[in-house]
Amino acid sequence: MREDVTAGWAGRVDTAVVDECAAHPELTGASEVLVRPDGHVAWVHRGADAPARRAGRARALATWAGRPAEGSAAAGC
Repeated sequence: MREDVTAGWAGRVDTAVVDECAAHPELTGASEVLVRPDGHVAWVHRGADAPARRAGRARALATWAGRPAEGSAAAGC
């Protein structure tokens, strides 16, 4: 089962799973990418360090989508 990575930002952030994107070779090896609504890449994580990935994702989402909803697991980040 896939982790719900944006639960604290429901209604503000959509998720998609992409296996590869030949049009953007600079994203090769990325495990997660945050793309702003205007199409610019706001954050990229590479590597297998799950705690670092979660912390980086929470910081990036808070920067670009505001604080997570109160009562969500992400609100404690």
